[in-house]
Amino acid sequence: MPDKVKRARLERMLGVGEELAQAAAQRWVGREVDALFEQRERDGLLSGWTGQYIRLRARGPEEWVGRVVRVTPREAQGGELIA
Repeated sequence: MPDKVKRARLERMLGVGEELAQAAAQRWVGREVDALFEQRERDGLLSGWTGQYIRLRARGPEEWVGRVVRVTPREAQGGELIA
């Protein structure tokens, strides 16, 4: 198979994956979720994962790192939730 065809298929599949991730995240906007925060990012937001395995970023105190906290995402961007 030519490299050009392989690249086109890869790009198409990556696009589908991004669309599915965004749709999954969008379903949780405005609904309470439990999130385990792992670290504070350089932009000052905490980052972690929801119980649905969706990346979540939120403003919060350092005490939330390493803990499960209930938050309400306000938007979805790039397959991630923002609270």
